[in-house]
Amino acid sequence: MSTLLTLLSIAAAVVVFPIWLYLFVLTALSVPRRQPPAAAAKRLVCVVPAHDEQAGIAATVASLLQAPYPAQRKRVLVIADNCSDDTAARAAGADVLVRNDAARRGKGFALEAAFAHVLRDSWAEGVLVVDADTVVAPNLWSAVSARLAAGAQAMQVQNGVKNPGAGWRPMLQAIAMAMINGVRSLGRERLGTSVGLRGTGMAFARATLQAVPHKVYGVVEDVEYGVRLGLAGIRVAFVPETWIASDAPVSAQVALSQRRRWEGGRTALMKSLLPRVAKAAWQKKSVLLLDLAIDLLVPPISYPALVVVFGCALEAGHWLLTGSLSMAAPVWLFCSVALTAYVVRGVVFSGTGLATAPAYILWKLVIAKPWNNTSQWVRTTRET
Repeated sequence: MSTLLTLLSIAAAVVVFPIWLYLFVLTALSVPRRQPPAAAAKRLVCVVPAHDEQAGIAATVASLLQAPYPAQRKRVLVIADNCSDDTAARAAGADVLVRNDAARRGKGFALEAAFAHVLRDSWAEGVLVVDADTVVAPNLWSAVSARLAAGAQAMQVQNGVKNPGAGWRPMLQAIAMAMINGVRSLGRERLGTSVGLRGTGMAFARATLQAVPHKVYGVVEDVEYGVRLGLAGIRVAFVPETWIASDAPVSAQVALSQRRRWEGGRTALMKSLLPRVAKAAWQKKSVLLLDLAIDLLVPPISYPALVVVFGCALEAGHWLLTGSLSMAAPVWLFCSVALTAYVVRGVVFSGTGLATAPAYILWKLVIAKPWNNTSQWVRTTRET
């Protein structure tokens, strides 16, 4: 029996150790780099993709227009995509592009149309993207402009939750976003690799959109476009000095639908793109592409965390049977330390409390069944 426990412990450790080593390295490196100096304001267009967002679109447009930045150097473009409400009419102060195409529905198609509209005019030097339930930091425009002036070709700003006090689910979502869009992004920025895209809070130089057209249409079109940029040799830089914040779901049904879409879409993307990215990383000896391949392989945090619990339980069983630990015990000790450090760093970054982190891991495990439709734009219900 002790031999079986040892073999199981070693096998599980072999599977999960690379994941926790990677996350531990990113956690250790999660310190912001120096901000670039202020520069002359670039001409920027902020694209707001909107599908039936009449309730909140005015607040998002107002947040963007009120942020301090030279008025003659910024524009807001709302793309009202297949809307059945008054989204277009309520986007006061923004340019509005109305798109109706029942056969080509989804955020990817909306962004493709918006980017094409912007590129047809030679005015814009850079393009931002924020979702229609978003409020933005006062320095969003100026931070993106400074990064463009410093040579960044693609960027992802810090994403946050604007309603963390609305219940335990938004609080857990705030922690999750802090881990993924905060801790991991800071670490990857320190490594000089691509931090990836998160769908909202993205920004691109004009030349980037021209060189790599935005032709991605799945549920996780942001992740896919970030990978395609990497394949083209363009890294996504992290911009932690500014932020955007969006509503997190409060109800179980909405949160479940959203999470299954994201994780199901990411799983499908991993299967389709990983071989190509791994091959390109090997051929080009590219650390950037290697990191993108590793990121595609890292599952939702609940799974490797559960394996750590399983491994520690195996070691406890081995101790009870033999009075000693197996040779895999040091690995489980390291993984436990890495898990603790990653979660604590995420909680600190989010500014929330640590007590609900175990509930978050269990919740993610319960809802992890993939959602298979990866093409339709299923709008998350706005609850605040």
